[in-house]
Amino acid sequence: MQWYEKWFNDYYLKVYQHRNNEDAERAINFLKEFLPKGNSDFKIFDLCCGSGRHSIQLAKLGFSVTGIDLSQALLDEAVRQAEAENVKVGFQKFDAREIPFENKFDFGINLFTSFGYFDNSDEDLRQLKAFHKALKPNATFVIDFINHGYLRKSLVLQDTKIINEMKVIQKRKIQNNRIVKNIIIQQDGEEHEFQESVRLYTLQELLDLCDEANFKGDFVFGDFDKSDYVLEKSKRMIVVGKKV
Repeated sequence: MQWYEKWFNDYYLKVYQHRNNEDAERAINFLKEFLPKGNSDFKIFDLCCGSGRHSIQLAKLGFSVTGIDLSQALLDEAVRQAEAENVKVGFQKFDAREIPFENKFDFGINLFTSFGYFDNSDEDLRQLKAFHKALKPNATFVIDFINHGYLRKSLVLQDTKIINEMKVIQKRKIQNNRIVKNIIIQQDGEEHEFQESVRLYTLQELLDLCDEANFKGDFVFGDFDKSDYVLEKSKRMIVVGKKV
């Protein structure tokens, strides 16, 4: 079983509960710059939607939104949140490399570094090609990815936090051009350990992969405030472009 099949569970939701709707609204305000006014005929695809924070906010704006993810735990939370906020989103479970849609969506998003998970770049390319296939011709896409330059400069090797009566120890390292994080959770005398491992693409490598998947990157930003991308200063690497 791969790390992403183990980790995106109820513990993940508890550890990252601080990633709230306010954080999502920053991303949504950024996306609004590239979206028409709310239109139920305008179809948005949220690839690797997680617990649905962005999908739900976009649905509130009046768009038709479909979100897919591999984690049933995160999808269950997404459905609960959508029902609580009385919005309709089509949440479905799929592997990001094996998306069944074709030429269906007007706009596609892949946010919060939901890319680079697989063992090799060929599988990451499969994800991009599946993403491409799901979108309509000339559809806009947005990929939000961690900026390797900033990460290498500012990496915190270890920290410990108390979250919901859990002791959470996170150990980080860069190994084989991947950012690897071991998460140790201690609670009620029990210990659970999980891992994250994400390939660190440079901007040019990411643009080259997009090009190979027949995406054309038109804009690159360093954060959701639309700041310029600067290798060692920008926290994010956000590519906006079109399906060609």
